[in-house]
Amino acid sequence: MPEGPPPALAVSSPPYEANDQRGGHTRVATEKRVATYGYGEADGNIGNDIGETFWSAARAIVAQTYAALRPGDGHAVWVVKSFVRSGQIVDFPGQWRQLCESVGFVTLHEHHASLVEDNGVQLATDGNHQSKRKKRMSFFRRLHEAKFPELAIDFETVYCMEKAG
Repeated sequence: MPEGPPPALAVSSPPYEANDQRGGHTRVATEKRVATYGYGEADGNIGNDIGETFWSAARAIVAQTYAALRPGDGHAVWVVKSFVRSGQIVDFPGQWRQLCESVGFVTLHEHHASLVEDNGVQLATDGNHQSKRKKRMSFFRRLHEAKFPELAIDFETVYCMEKAG
């Protein structure tokens, strides 16, 4: 960080623990090469960690963000989303909020940003009425929800937090 007073605001989307919906370990093989999409495979990349390793690294990030902000009027905004692991939805937003509050952040607001746009019902060319909905999700998430609609994730959580002063 540059010299001078601490910043008043930090906005972030934290890395997610290794999970089976984000495509983080997707490999595409061709005759000449193998490409990996997502977080990558570099040592120390916490997006590939799980369990205690992930959460201890995440705590260090949150604590450093807290330390860098001005007391009393420093704010952090975190954009987080649940994910699926082993056939269950993981409440990552709730876990992230608990982590942030454990280092001293106070949650001011919790917002849900919809990943689904509902454009009502329209008359189709075959004479039937058709619901027009658009979901903003990855190709891999679409494949997963087609097989397991009960594991749909329709929103991201936005936490607005303040550094207690």
